[in-house]
Amino acid sequence: MLPIVKTLHRLLVGITGITAGSMMAVVFALVFANAFWRYSAGRTIVWAEDVAIFAMIFGVMVGTALAYLQERHVRFTIVMDFIPRRLQPWNLILIDFIVLLVGIGFAISGFEFMEARGRMRNSSTGLRMWVFQLSTVFGGSLLALSALIMAARHSLDMKHEEAAP
Repeated sequence: MLPIVKTLHRLLVGITGITAGSMMAVVFALVFANAFWRYSAGRTIVWAEDVAIFAMIFGVMVGTALAYLQERHVRFTIVMDFIPRRLQPWNLILIDFIVLLVGIGFAISGFEFMEARGRMRNSSTGLRMWVFQLSTVFGGSLLALSALIMAARHSLDMKHEEAAP
């Protein structure tokens, strides 16, 4: 495998792993702080729920790319069992291409959603909604990039297997 593809893969796995883990920590901290404040002070942190929801959505979008990069996503291996062994690598590349299109579709739909409703303000934080909706654009773009990297890995692996005696 080309060193640049391997390096990009490792780098993206590291970044997405840290980001997804950080979002989980943010969600936990906000929910815990809000519950603690509610039971100790009798009031809630008004913006905490909305920010926790955003962090959860952002974490899921990043986690989707991470799962795809680590090949820990849902895969119907029964289909692979019916495909002749010599065609299986091509099936993986086809799946990478489909995931690339899905990622691009997510990014485009997120952008259109931002354009349509992004100027509205969130009632609890006062921030414009595009800040929260950006997670779909970012997640779709990240998934598309992950699919490109995995397609490169799968095609290089396929060439390596063909060259082996």
